[in-house]
Amino acid sequence: MNSARVLRSWIGEVYLASCVRTPLGRYDGSLKHVTKSRLGAIVIDSVLQRSAIDKTSVDHVLVETNDTSMRDMISYAGLPDTTNYSIVCGCNGLKSIAPAIDLLTRGGLNVTVCGGTSTWSEHDNTKCIELLNQDIHTKNADLREKYLCSRMKRLEEVKKNGCSLEELQPIIIPGHPRLNRSPVTLTEDETECKNSQDVSLIPLVDGAAACVLTTKHFLNDIKVSPIGKIVSLVEASSLEESAKSILETNNLCQSDVDLWQINDISFDSYQRTLNELDINEDRVNIHSGTSIMGFNPGMSGFHNMIQLVQALKANQKGIVVHGTSESAVSILIEKLPVKSNSITSQKKPVLTLYTKDPCPLCDELKLELAPYLERVHLEDVYLTPESYWYKLYRYEIPVLFLGGRFVCRNKFDSRVFQKILQDIEDELH
Repeated sequence: MNSARVLRSWIGEVYLASCVRTPLGRYDGSLKHVTKSRLGAIVIDSVLQRSAIDKTSVDHVLVETNDTSMRDMISYAGLPDTTNYSIVCGCNGLKSIAPAIDLLTRGGLNVTVCGGTSTWSEHDNTKCIELLNQDIHTKNADLREKYLCSRMKRLEEVKKNGCSLEELQPIIIPGHPRLNRSPVTLTEDETECKNSQDVSLIPLVDGAAACVLTTKHFLNDIKVSPIGKIVSLVEASSLEESAKSILETNNLCQSDVDLWQINDISFDSYQRTLNELDINEDRVNIHSGTSIMGFNPGMSGFHNMIQLVQALKANQKGIVVHGTSESAVSILIEKLPVKSNSITSQKKPVLTLYTKDPCPLCDELKLELAPYLERVHLEDVYLTPESYWYKLYRYEIPVLFLGGRFVCRNKFDSRVFQKILQDIEDELH
């Protein structure tokens, strides 16, 4: 390893409680009037609810946004005014992970929220394109077009199978007639390309993403199953150096890694990484990549990490590699199985419904759950003012968790439920 080119290297144990992103809005599209603070607040609120972590338990928030209105983001998300926060700069999308790990492993904190948000629609499109042009040019245009075609097919399969639904937090913002603001509703990505010519330039997208990182000690008191464990992070001067270094740091070879998610904005760097490490491309970006889904400097790295986590099976290892011309970050993640206390002795996942009495919406949800009740063990948790869950979900019921994994709040989503149930049953059998 050429240590002079490695900027940071860490091995340890930090838990990924949950992660979420907004749907991607195309340039000058549905999200053009939604501020970065509002987008960031939406994913922060959502990821904490999915993690079953009370907002007063958050020790620090780190967001890659370059936005001076970070305090608005904290307020909109409903976090206490005393919540500590940091604005992280870097246009990488994963830059906030490293300082969050430091706070958890060396600073004695228990819960950090990391995120990124950016809105291209605030900028002149011409200038945005100029920023990306130098990375897109490649000597392997034919190979790049073939790669893009294959990833578009994968994206079509992902959408058809509902594989990305679990990671999405739909955006629904009421209009304001007096301020002449139209309502904003976006439940699915609006950036998909029809053919490889559509991505001769990288699509520019608006959006936000966030994750909750915490410690094993803190998780012991919560019934929710964390989705993954971060076991190593390396920052280096290039994609290929970062990927190579994280393997060497952890005494791994490329065959020890089940899946890779590698930034493909610069196709030449992407190809060099695959060639130097002899990585089978069938195990890379299996849910598509940034070139197809679109680039957002604040959240694209998080988007790549979320795609990797959702694609991994229990106990598999994956590496996300994302960066800019200045540096690249690689993160080694292990997908965790559901907690044993979320599975019955009959090998059925526990379906937890947070409710109250009466709750007409909960009664309707139970009717929708009826076809699945032979495959799960249903537990009703009634919210009382003295319970931990009361502060979390009193305004959100019905809230549903399956095997300790978040399914939905307010409204039942059968597609998300079926995917999580199938994943857990595959894991158990």
